[in-house]
Amino acid sequence: MQEQLITHATAVIAFEKGFNWRCYACYMNGKIEYNYAFEAQVDDKAATIIDILEDETCEDVSKSCPAAPTQSLLQKWLRDTHAIHISVFYNQYEFWAEIMQGGGESISLRNKLSEPGKNPTDNYEDVMEIALKRALLLINAYTK
Repeated sequence: MQEQLITHATAVIAFEKGFNWRCYACYMNGKIEYNYAFEAQVDDKAATIIDILEDETCEDVSKSCPAAPTQSLLQKWLRDTHAIHISVFYNQYEFWAEIMQGGGESISLRNKLSEPGKNPTDNYEDVMEIALKRALLLINAYTK
C-alpha cells in the first residue's frame, strides 16, 4: 500500500493555511516532484518520515510550488496544530467523514460528499481528500 498524496488544489489551500512541514514531494507546475535525497535521508537514519517531518519545515515552498504531504500527514498536522480531527467511516453502502474541532463541534459530511452531477464517492481516499479540504477551510487565514 502506498500513502496517498494530497491533490494540488488541497496543497495550495494547505500552504495558505500555514502548512510548512517538510515533505518528500511538492507540486511544480501542477505536477508531483519527489525529493529523492530526502527519501534517502529517511532510509539512512532508519527513522520514519513523521520523525523527521515534525522537526523540519518545507524548503523553497510557495503557493506556486506547494508541499505535497500524504493525506495522513496533513491529517496529523490538522490534529496537532489546529485540534481538528477527521474520521472516515464506512458501512455497506457508502463512505462518509466527520470533522471534529477542539471545542466539540462536529461537522458530518455524510450525503454531502458528491458534487452535483457526479457519482457519490466510493473509496476512503476520495472521502479523506474532501474532508481534508473542508477542514482546511475551517482554519482562519494564516498570517506570518
